[in-house]
Order: sequence, then structure tokens, then C-alpha cells
Amino acid sequence: MTKRFSGVVALVLLMAASAIAGAVYQDRTVREEARLLKGRLTAVAFRPNVVGACDTDAQRVVALAEFTAAALVTRSLPAWMSPRVATAQPASDCSVLTARHERERRARAGGWFGPRPAWALIVNTGEGYLVDAWQNIVELETMKFHGAGTGATAAAEGDTALQTESTTILNPDSTRATGSLTEASQSVFRTVGTLTFDGAGAITEWGLLSQAATGGGVLWSRIVFSAINVASGDSIQFTYDLTVE
Repeated sequence: MTKRFSGVVALVLLMAASAIAGAVYQDRTVREEARLLKGRLTAVAFRPNVVGACDTDAQRVVALAEFTAAALVTRSLPAWMSPRVATAQPASDCSVLTARHERERRARAGGWFGPRPAWALIVNTGEGYLVDAWQNIVELETMKFHGAGTGATAAAEGDTALQTESTTILNPDSTRATGSLTEASQSVFRTVGTLTFDGAGAITEWGLLSQAATGGGVLWSRIVFSAINVASGDSIQFTYDLTVE
């Protein structure tokens, strides 16, 4: 009788444990599915070796391809040879100043040497803008203007603007980059905007907003990163991907 009772208790406990495990698994799945919108940002800074060498998308594509290829070659060489390749002059007149602030950390972790996307926080005002757009109160396609600045405070849900948005070092002054409106795939919206500078600054934050002029508009997303030091003539191309799941 005791053995039979013990067996029943063990079976009940096993069933309960299975149910709990199933509930935990289901809850985890629900949490994953609940993340409907995920924004990713990639920032690539370019420096022209001659005036106008980084002005077009085609020039920047060539420069980024050279940068990525050189970095991959550097990774495959012995340590004593790598610095020589890394400091070699690019074939084109447009060179990559830096490709995303986390590139080096990813390289050490075994990833590739190209730009590494970072998750960009969608703030409360951006979420509200989406709800309003669904009611035809605002137009969602106006959310395409890329701003940048020197603020270093971590991004937060309550942000309504960039902390310290750049104005006079932009070319033209106080004007955000107008981003493209495309799709990277069926469920991924993409906007690419390039800011050009005519002054020096340490760019540490980015935001996507609803108007071209600095100092206003609704903020959709903001991210803070380690400094990209720009000088007059430099540019930063921001690529923002929004995945809908």
C-alpha cells in the first residue's frame, strides 16, 4: 500500500512539474511574440579625401565595401601584418571614418568587421504617433527625418527629443536628413538618411523624428552610442530597420 501511494504521489508531482514547465514555456513564448516592433540602427561615418568624394550613395557603397574587405583581410593575417593593412590608403577618394561604435567589440567576439546594428528604443511618443496614424490623425510616412547630437544620457521611454541635437555643425544648418522610405523585406521597413557636417563634433545620439527642422517634431526612436568624431566635410549614414513581427 505504501509503495502504491508513493507511486501515485510521484506521478502527481511529475504531472504538476510538467504543467509548470509548460506554463513557463508558454509564457516565454507569449513574451517573445509580444515584441511586435523592433528597431535597429546602423551608423557609418565617411570622410572624403577630396571634396565631394562621399556625396553620392554610389561613392559611399564603394567606400564601405573597401572598408569591409580590408577588415576581413586584416583579420585573416598574422598579428604583425595586420596594422600595415589596416592603415593602408583606400583605393577610392572616399573612406570610412568609423563603422558603428560597437564594431570592435563584435570583432573580438568573433563576428564580422562590418557595421553592427544596435537595438533602437521606440519611445512613448513614437508609439502614440503610430496609434494616431492608424486613426488617420497624422501621416506615418512623415516619420523619416534623421537627427543626431551630442547628448550622452541613456535613451528612455519618456524621451521626447534628442538631448543635445546638433544644429550649426550640420550642412545645411538646423536641418535633419530626409530618409528614404523602403522595405528591406516583407516585414522590415527601412529608412536611410545621411547627415553632412561643416563643423567638428562628437556625435553620440541619433533619433528619428517627424519633421525636417531641428528643435521640433515627434520623436519615434532614440539611441545613444560611443562618440563618432566628425570634422567639416564628414558625413554619417544612418540606416534604421523596423521589424514587425
